[in-house]
Amino acid sequence: MSTSVLTSYYGPKQQRGIALATSLVFLVVITVLGLVAVRSSTTELRLAHNEQTRIEARQVAQALVDSVIQNRANLPVNGNINYLRCYDSGSNGNQTQCAEADQGLVLPTQPNAAASTTTGECDPRAGIFQTGVYAEAQRVPPGDTPVPASILTSMDKFHMAAFSVRGQYACGNTGLGSADIEQGVLKLVPKADRIN
Repeated sequence: MSTSVLTSYYGPKQQRGIALATSLVFLVVITVLGLVAVRSSTTELRLAHNEQTRIEARQVAQALVDSVIQNRANLPVNGNINYLRCYDSGSNGNQTQCAEADQGLVLPTQPNAAASTTTGECDPRAGIFQTGVYAEAQRVPPGDTPVPASILTSMDKFHMAAFSVRGQYACGNTGLGSADIEQGVLKLVPKADRIN
């Protein structure tokens, strides 16, 4: 009879204490793992957002360069060497500013822009070239470049004019990224046109 009393006295109470301690340890471990997972996913989300803004900024800068190149008036072949024309969307404190004497690049605009650019802040609703942008086209030496044979055109009827076209999107302070792209452009020019 004494054996059964001892078994019932030590058995159940000892198991209840161990179960509580074990469950508390598992609860702490699961909580720590959950916090690590939340922090990791937050970091990954920030990394993905940074990559997205970097790509979007480069796309805007490249779109600026493409828009400058597509308009023939932006790349005049009868201008002097180092002839420069530029455009800026107004100061936001980040992008390069265009001197008043050098303004004159023509870029497409959105007439029904939803936001005003007078605040100096970058606002994507204002249109693609309305905030945080700078573009320039510069005539670069040499002035009279012969046409390479690989272009497969009449070399005796054309010259080439060289330009440097730059597009800059600078809205990094508002979390919208920044990018600066410069691209060389060669333009075929009939020899009858003046080239300096």
